[in-house]
Amino acid sequence: MEIKKVRYHQTGTNMPTFKVETMDGEELTVPDSMGNKDRQAIEAWVEKGNEIEPFEQSWDFIRGRRDQLLKETDFCALSDSSLSEPMRVYRQELRDVPQDFATPDIVIFPNKPDE
Repeated sequence: MEIKKVRYHQTGTNMPTFKVETMDGEELTVPDSMGNKDRQAIEAWVEKGNEIEPFEQSWDFIRGRRDQLLKETDFCALSDSSLSEPMRVYRQELRDVPQDFATPDIVIFPNKPDE
């Protein structure tokens, strides 16, 4: 594989990966596992003096992360469970993230309250 450029990438589930553009225009997603031959090629490419471009957050990533955080607290919102006011506010702040920030690069997720 002849690498043209590499940038850090992250899925909505926070699994670190790399987006690789090859010289022939192919784009690959490579997991961050040194056991992967493409990941080893990235490491060799970096050792030659090349740099990996920084991760750029997208709205898809932000929404995926928000959805994951909401799922982690779904049990609190069940009808047989009383939802505390701090947890209600936290969940609402999570739902409001896409509307409260102009770009995905400046998103700051709220802190989960103690339960």
